[in-house]
Amino acid sequence: MMKLIGPLLLLLGLAGMAAAQATGYTYIAGYEPQSDVTEHAKIDVDVKDIIGSLPDYNGGNTGDGSVAWTTEELGQIATAKDIYQNGKNSAKSSGMRSLAGFSTAVASKTSGYGLAMVDEPYIKVANDYWTAKLGVDAWGDAIITAAMDGTVIGDMDFGAIGNDFRIETIQKGIPYFNALPYVVWEMQDAINDCNEGDHRNNGDAVHAWDEAVAFFTGSLEGPLDGGDSEQDTSQAGYMHHYLGDKRCQNYHTCINGKYGVSKVNKVVMTKFQDGERLIQSENDCTTVVAVKDEITTAFKIPLVQGLIRYLYKVESKETAKEGGELFAFGTAIIPYVHECSTEMAEALYALVWKQTPSMGFATWKSHLEMLYPCMGLTCADIGTLQEAVDAGYESAAECTDGGDEPEPETEPEPEPEPEGGEDDDSAIAASSVAAAVAASVAAALL
Repeated sequence: MMKLIGPLLLLLGLAGMAAAQATGYTYIAGYEPQSDVTEHAKIDVDVKDIIGSLPDYNGGNTGDGSVAWTTEELGQIATAKDIYQNGKNSAKSSGMRSLAGFSTAVASKTSGYGLAMVDEPYIKVANDYWTAKLGVDAWGDAIITAAMDGTVIGDMDFGAIGNDFRIETIQKGIPYFNALPYVVWEMQDAINDCNEGDHRNNGDAVHAWDEAVAFFTGSLEGPLDGGDSEQDTSQAGYMHHYLGDKRCQNYHTCINGKYGVSKVNKVVMTKFQDGERLIQSENDCTTVVAVKDEITTAFKIPLVQGLIRYLYKVESKETAKEGGELFAFGTAIIPYVHECSTEMAEALYALVWKQTPSMGFATWKSHLEMLYPCMGLTCADIGTLQEAVDAGYESAAECTDGGDEPEPETEPEPEPEPEGGEDDDSAIAASSVAAAVAASVAAALL
């Protein structure tokens, strides 16, 4: 049976490419765009070129100190920084788009109507948190720039933390801190345009939505359904789509178990296509908001998976490389932890930004699991970290939600509740969970 899967997927992919050729637009990992976003998708080639320009790892541990880079290595960093700040491969109407610009746009980006970028709920959570911590709006760019320059930002001294830590912060942080929020912005921009009445196939609304898919997936995943991973070849992606497929191998949350496309990417790409159709319908802009919110919730899944994996990997010994990966995942997800538990967020911040551990892997994992409902996630979404299970960690066993993984549901508009009604009960329940997490974290810190 497995021998038939490859040819079948190839035929389906060829059919998709034929359809794309007929409409004149190139498919994006199976997604059918209604506008030309070929150049937008090439932003992943910038990420690839930045990573390819960085110095080699030196194998140090976190906190060993950054060894002075040679003249050649400083030249490599300068090349990477130039691509990051000025762009190289993704052309726009005037010059090149840049990955730095994805972050520096936060404070001022608007559609001219509707929600501004800084006010989009998913973006606002992270921006409010890191603006308070770091004192900057363009927090993603500030962190990446500090990592490149080896300077201090907030509680992190990139000049002393270790070269490999800096390298990981750069190559992981650019997609997680800069590109992913911009994907969310493009969806919000599409909704703003939709509400203004511009839903045409090649109009602003659907084009902005197509841009979101292009920035989420990139060009290197190719046109076939599921992207590069669906075809079971060597992975080529560099954006958040690739992260989902990479992490599913660690947790066996791929559609085929431990290889291929991830379940989360199947959900996200289907939702992207649903959102495009709703925009084209010209009468259902409101429902697109719910689709966007479902997509942004799903974005958290591989970030949480990455966080748990590197909490496990650094427990016994933290190399600077693994510490940098923990920093990248932790920094990306901490604001959404903070929404649910300020105590848990502060403990996590202390670990990844100050290298101040307060609890072991088992405790971290169980505390995070308590927050899944608040974050819109389930145990089934995250899965089980297989390498920890294989190493005999009983604490790595999968948590349970009390049933099968539920289908995402669109919440109805809440009806006004009298004092003491259902909304009060929900608030009390949420408060109880937060209190339980706070008490547990406090106990762990004793």
